[in-house]
Amino acid sequence: MKDYFDKKIVRSILISLRKKNKLTQSELESALNLSKGLVSHYETGRNDLSMEVIVKYANYFNVSTDYILNRCESETDYSKFIDKEIADHMTIGNAIALISKMSKKEASCFVTIIKKFSEKKQ
Repeated sequence: MKDYFDKKIVRSILISLRKKNKLTQSELESALNLSKGLVSHYETGRNDLSMEVIVKYANYFNVSTDYILNRCESETDYSKFIDKEIADHMTIGNAIALISKMSKKEASCFVTIIKKFSEKKQ
């Protein structure tokens, strides 16, 4: 199966998140309920990351999976702020007002989320 993300970049993002939060590998393993040594294996590339583990990291560090996979430069997971009901009733004017308050990077991520919601509706 073809990889759709750069493993080296993902590993560096995981290391950065852990260090930024001043956690040891062992502390992170405990927090994520991972077996001893797995964080080291993920960070060095010895083990591949499953989607389940990527989601665990994203939830723990409160970032999006897109951020971890280097598909979005903003750490913020905007999907947490937009539930399906809001997306179903959001007007273009509301979306523009929200986007106008964001940085370019944040706006790009926001637009991606809106597109994904609209794809699910079709």
